[in-house]
Amino acid sequence: MAVDWNDYPQRRVRRSYRAWQKFRLARRIMTGLGIAAVLALVAMRILAHLLHGEPIEQAFIAAVGVAMLATLVLPRLVTRLGWNLLWRLKRQDWQ
Repeated sequence: MAVDWNDYPQRRVRRSYRAWQKFRLARRIMTGLGIAAVLALVAMRILAHLLHGEPIEQAFIAAVGVAMLATLVLPRLVTRLGWNLLWRLKRQDWQ
């Protein structure tokens, strides 16, 4: 039995370049805000150490490392999930 490929709907949906640019901008903004927040936390801890002689704990250094990693990974994950959700919703509208 021959298959008529013209009967099948187009499954591939082109992603809008402008929408992708908006997601990339949102990701950059989230990453920048996260890094700024972590750097502000570090600056406050260093000032407390310099002005009041409070020790900088090893746990704080580890927490800063985890926070920096999260600021680099989470925005990418969030925008990827948002983009995939938007793409699926768009695809369902066209079917």
